[in-house]
Amino acid sequence: MSLAAPTILYPMTDWVSGVEETYSSSDLVQMISGEIPVVVSEIDDETMLSVQYRYKVSYPGQAGTWSSYSESGITVGATSTAVIAVPWSLNTSGIITLVDNATLNLQFKTIKRRRIVNDVGPILGESSVSSLVVNIIDEDEIEASSQPPTGVDLKRAKDSIKIRVPANGLRISGDGNFAGCNFYLALEPGGGEDGYALANSFLITDPDSAETVTSTIEESETEDSTNDITITTTRDRTRLIQYYTLSITKTVLRRMVNDGSISDVFLADGQSIDRDRRFYLVATLVTYDQVLNEAVESPYSFEQEGQFVDFQTQYLTLPSRSRTDVLFSISQDIFQNNELVSVIPGSVLRDISDPVATEFERFYVIQDFLFACLSVDTLLQFDDANGDGISDSLEENVRKRKLADALTISSFTPLQNFIDQQFNKMGSNYDLTRKGSQKARGTVTFYMTQRPTEDIIVSDGTTVSTEADVDAGTQATEFLVQGSKILDADNPDPFYNPDTKRYEITANIEARFGGTAGNVPAGTITIVTGLNPLLRVENNSPTLYGSNTETNARFATRIKMARASYDSGTETGYASTSNGVPGVLEARVEKEDDPLMMRDYDEESKKHIGGKVDIYVRGESITQVVDQVAFRYEYPTDTFGNKVGEQFYVTNSSEYRIRTKNPNVGSESPIVIVHSVRNVTRNSNYSLDGLRIIGDGDTILLDANLTNQNIGMAALDVIMVDYRYRSSNELILSEQPVIEVVSVTDTNDATIDSSKYELTKSEDILQNGESTIAKDSVKFYFNDSDNINELVSVENEEKDMLINVPAKLNLKGVDIDTIVVKPDNTGTGSAYRLNVDYTVTPGSVTTYTYISLKDNGMIRNGDRVYVDYEASENFNVTYTVNNLLSQVQDAIDSMKHACADTIVKNAVGNYADFAFKVVAKTGTDKTLLKSRVQTALANLVGHLKMGDTLTQGAVINAIVGVKGAKEIQMPITRMMKRNSSYIVLDDIGETTFEIYQKTSRSGVTSYRSVNSVLTYKTSDGGGDSNLYRAVYENNIPLTLVDNASLVSSASGSAYIQSDGRIIVSTTDGLPPQSKSYKATYYTFYPADENVVQDIETAQIEYLRVDSLSLKGIEIVDETIVKRGL
Repeated sequence: MSLAAPTILYPMTDWVSGVEETYSSSDLVQMISGEIPVVVSEIDDETMLSVQYRYKVSYPGQAGTWSSYSESGITVGATSTAVIAVPWSLNTSGIITLVDNATLNLQFKTIKRRRIVNDVGPILGESSVSSLVVNIIDEDEIEASSQPPTGVDLKRAKDSIKIRVPANGLRISGDGNFAGCNFYLALEPGGGEDGYALANSFLITDPDSAETVTSTIEESETEDSTNDITITTTRDRTRLIQYYTLSITKTVLRRMVNDGSISDVFLADGQSIDRDRRFYLVATLVTYDQVLNEAVESPYSFEQEGQFVDFQTQYLTLPSRSRTDVLFSISQDIFQNNELVSVIPGSVLRDISDPVATEFERFYVIQDFLFACLSVDTLLQFDDANGDGISDSLEENVRKRKLADALTISSFTPLQNFIDQQFNKMGSNYDLTRKGSQKARGTVTFYMTQRPTEDIIVSDGTTVSTEADVDAGTQATEFLVQGSKILDADNPDPFYNPDTKRYEITANIEARFGGTAGNVPAGTITIVTGLNPLLRVENNSPTLYGSNTETNARFATRIKMARASYDSGTETGYASTSNGVPGVLEARVEKEDDPLMMRDYDEESKKHIGGKVDIYVRGESITQVVDQVAFRYEYPTDTFGNKVGEQFYVTNSSEYRIRTKNPNVGSESPIVIVHSVRNVTRNSNYSLDGLRIIGDGDTILLDANLTNQNIGMAALDVIMVDYRYRSSNELILSEQPVIEVVSVTDTNDATIDSSKYELTKSEDILQNGESTIAKDSVKFYFNDSDNINELVSVENEEKDMLINVPAKLNLKGVDIDTIVVKPDNTGTGSAYRLNVDYTVTPGSVTTYTYISLKDNGMIRNGDRVYVDYEASENFNVTYTVNNLLSQVQDAIDSMKHACADTIVKNAVGNYADFAFKVVAKTGTDKTLLKSRVQTALANLVGHLKMGDTLTQGAVINAIVGVKGAKEIQMPITRMMKRNSSYIVLDDIGETTFEIYQKTSRSGVTSYRSVNSVLTYKTSDGGGDSNLYRAVYENNIPLTLVDNASLVSSASGSAYIQSDGRIIVSTTDGLPPQSKSYKATYYTFYPADENVVQDIETAQIEYLRVDSLSLKGIEIVDETIVKRGL
């Protein structure tokens, strides 16, 4: 039987036998690994397999020669008769010398030998060769195709640390394909002087563990005015995360010590490691670029620090005493008093002492168990004496048999339940409960090859299953579909898969029962019943995550980990938790006494009082959300809150023009509906035909029709108006913070023109802005010509009434006074009575209104009713949010101290803008060079952290290092933050002011800074009025007004001028010279003004680039530069 040739798995993941594979790399040391496929019975106890190789190194214009075959440097995994593959690897360090532009040819073959103790035997056979060609190229030719892994975390255990990379924490861009993960270890933070050392022998290519992460999300709140309670609706969000992992064990550390990767970490005994020894771990993502045909490794991930958990598992037990021991003690005591007394079996004293001895023996056994229950380690020793992770049976465990006898328990199950309860009690000390069995989950594809002629409906709860095997005696494993799916027969094209030539819908499934039996291979779920007979089902991937009830051994490990966990309420704890969330590239913790901590500032005491933590996160997980929202409309009310009419001013009696006195009515909160206009003086109601609302929405113009002319109007007449006005033109969205408003539609699904609304961010990022509790909103700009229905009348909305199940009305912003509930839709029956037959739970512009059955009312359980009502015009707002913040906030909330006030926020990401010319070397492809330059600059900016400065020198070095680039043509034309960059807390400090204006009416003096005090240029007002801007006086934000002249209208006001000067009126009326000022604003430079300077960032700010940032890069020929053109 012929031997199989070695398979090459890294860095080539798609190796084909008999084909010479080629790849490119910039590394002068190559790591090549793979496996030897093993044919059944190929290895026996007296043989072994190994790999031999030979190599040839060639240079441009100089061909190399083949070396002889060697095994030096080859590492082969342990073999046994049970293996199906033998792993091997080759590290060329110290064996093959490589330089740039060299070509390395390698050939590998499998060798079968006779196994001889402490030696190698003769060769029994060899395979064909596997060939590989490695092109060693300049490092600059490789473009980064991946970002560092995110969400990296550690799991600590006894004598091991597992570093994990979540699959959803891997970001691959460009033409890269996933190749695997590498893990690196250092003995000092940041790698120390020696740097990080590779810890894994082989590239980690497959995930080997998974976790289910569940968080609770609040969906809505409903106010129940009748019971004075708030009903909160929540839902659970569950995510399944797979991990690529490496366990750092003593074996791994020993290998790294032996090969010189790290210094010796073992104590004098050569086995133990200092319990205080800390290890510093990072991960990288390795991709394979198909276009360039080369392997690329990402930068290091966020560093994780950990140490082995020191668990003491060897404990002394109390000495046991048997029945014989007790009898011997009793007998000795009797003999000491009377040597003639008989204690032989059958004597009177033995008849008395035997039962006592037996009972004492039971007491000693119970005492032994109680002593074991004092520690989770000793209890685990009692339950699992052989340490195999499974609770021992009575036959295996003598101590358990004795305990069963002592407790008069005759079988294993009740005794084991009793022991399990002791573990449960241990767990309750750390708020832990035993994990129950988990149901396996996965997806299935329902499909049909014919075009559907009717809707295919797969209902929630539909059963699919594997096929039972009667011969093998295995039952079918059943799964339930999660959520309904519909294949629309009227529009089936979106469901057509051209690759499979089938109409398909995919559904999530969950096993009917928990346990590992639900983990079934791909292609085994093929049975579906009760649906269209032409519909088939299959699972293209295995079902996963099914598990049995947690064993005592696993539960004990979690208990000990909880006992050993560090204080999560520290800066390091917050940072570690935040960076452990997949997708987080960086997290910055601002705490008490940090310069950007403003939430803890107390205005009364004029000082920071602490107790708050802000976490600024860099990273995105964009989610699109749709909110159904409505405007709120208000009635004029009296001091008791009763809805009443309001007296209007008569501004022009001949034109029948009247204006409200309500200060809350204006251009952004106009009158929208007029119910009646009554002239009290003349005791008459005006006709509302032809009525117009004009001005800033605060003025009513009656039509001069005959009815109104007959009534007339005088300047001093008392005019009462019953009306409603829109309380605000801004609607706060439910998910925060908002990135972008995508679209808005009205109740009839008509799209609202984007010029009619804007995104508003009115909160300071140093307070609650850019967090999950921000109040970002949509601001609307409607006028009469937009034909927006302020109120919508709904008739005969059908609702089925059930006991204890409130019925939700379809629209938000319902006017509860207009609700009418009827028994039919003909209008012939009498309407039901409020608070007799039904009750109303009022909603709002963001929540729904509900109606509920009343006990003993006319509406019976199951009756259908018809509801009429009026509601505000509803809008569907589609927008995007950074869902990553919610994930980080959930993680922080689950670990923070109970009294901690901790908020997670978006870090400030500002775009950099560049313009410069790069001189290309002769013969260089300018298009390719421009791509390389853009990649190099993007990588440079992408690797900067929050608070880093991007220097001109760093840009120049990055560009001139690109292959084909000769130099940057100096000077650089533009290097600056792009317009609309957000500048947070620009520190002005103390500056010189001059008197700007003093208003005699208010007596407030305004002051203007003599010089420009802002670091960056801006526009008048400091930027868009819909976005938060501020001027701070001694850390207190002043009121930002719309123009410079308004600053002196009230104390504590401010205005930002486009020339970089600020105008203020102080809070205490004293001159501003002795006060410290800061400003938050947005940048603005004229189009013809290009700035060239190092780009600095704040501690919560980072730089980024896009295609617009790199648009100004130009590639010029070297010959043109020489000519001076």
